[in-house]
Amino acid sequence: MKEKRIGILDEEGERLCLLLQKFGYGAKESKIVVFMLENSEGISRDIEQATGLRQPETSVGLRKLEKSNHMKRETIETSKKGRPVFKYKFNLSISKFKKILQDMVEIEYAARKKDLKETFDILDGLEGKHVEKTE
Repeated sequence: MKEKRIGILDEEGERLCLLLQKFGYGAKESKIVVFMLENSEGISRDIEQATGLRQPETSVGLRKLEKSNHMKRETIETSKKGRPVFKYKFNLSISKFKKILQDMVEIEYAARKKDLKETFDILDGLEGKHVEKTE
């Protein structure tokens, strides 16, 4: 198993977080995704330490990613009483994740292209009505 990299995200990780936010991921979720891409699995405490997120922020981000099927959660059996410990696994390969990002761009592009066509249609209609002021 790959050794977990614990600590605040490095410069490349921070850059990837900013890029993921441009695709619609929140700041918390993008940090968790970067951690998971580098480690593939981890418990909440490891994710908190590596990303610099607080426990509530980590829980909210993990929940959102779990709902979007990016994550899978497993309960770790412990001999201690108290709250359960969960291990999270990233559900996507890097190639599948890249495909999701590409699909997001294509959907956005199609929507923008439709908006552009509608804008041009309106402008074309105005062009015939528009009277140039001459001096």
